[in-house]
Amino acid sequence: MTKQQRNQFDAASRVKQFGIDHPLTPANVAATAAYTALNTAIGQVLTLDGQRLNGIGTSAGAAQECQLLRTQLRSALGDVSRVSKTLDKVTHPDVAAQLKIGVLNSDSQLLAYANNAIAIVEPIKEVFIAHGAAATFVEDIEALVAQLIAARGRRNGGRGTRISSVADLPVAIRACMSEVRTLDGILSILLKPTPGLLAEWKAAKRVQRTSVPEEETEQPVSPAIAPAP
Repeated sequence: MTKQQRNQFDAASRVKQFGIDHPLTPANVAATAAYTALNTAIGQVLTLDGQRLNGIGTSAGAAQECQLLRTQLRSALGDVSRVSKTLDKVTHPDVAAQLKIGVLNSDSQLLAYANNAIAIVEPIKEVFIAHGAAATFVEDIEALVAQLIAARGRRNGGRGTRISSVADLPVAIRACMSEVRTLDGILSILLKPTPGLLAEWKAAKRVQRTSVPEEETEQPVSPAIAPAP
C-alpha cells in the first residue's frame, strides 16, 4: 500500500473498532448496513495486501532460483561442449561446431541452445559418456531445462499477482472510505447528545494526512543601504 492508502485503511480500521466498542442503542439499520459493508471492504483490503506480499515473495524467490538454475545449466552445457571437442573429427565432423557455446544473454537463448544440444547428443550420447560425460548427462540437462521453465513461470506468476493486487487495492480502499463517509453522516447526528463520544468518533474516522515537504520560498533581499555622503 502507499502511505496514503495505509492512512485511509488505518482510519477504516479505527471506525470498525469504534462500532464494536460503541454499538448504537437502539440499533440503526443504515449504520448496521454500513458497518457490515465496511467489514467486508476491510477484509478485501487485507486479502489483496496479503496477495501483494505473497506475489512479491514468490517472484523474488523464483528469480533467485532462476539465477541458480541458469548457472547450473550453463555449466552442464559447457561440459557437453568441452567433451564434443574430444570426439573423432572424421566420425563426428560437425558436432563440436554445433555445440559451440556462443553468447547466451537471455533465458530464451539459453533454453534454445539447451534444446538444440539435447537433440544433437541424444542419438550419440553413448559416445559422450565414453569420453567422460556423466551417464545421466542428457537427463540432467533435460531436468534443468524443465526446472528453469517452471521457475520462470513462478516468477512471472508472482509478478502478475503483485500487479493485479496493487491495481485492485485502490478500489477496495475507496469502498472502505465510502462506508466511513456514510457512517460519518449518520453518527455525526446520532452522537450529538454525547459530545465526548462524538469527539471520539471524529478522531477515529480522521485520516492522517501524508506529510508533504514544504516548498522553499525565496526570501526577499533587503536593498542595500547606500552610505551617507
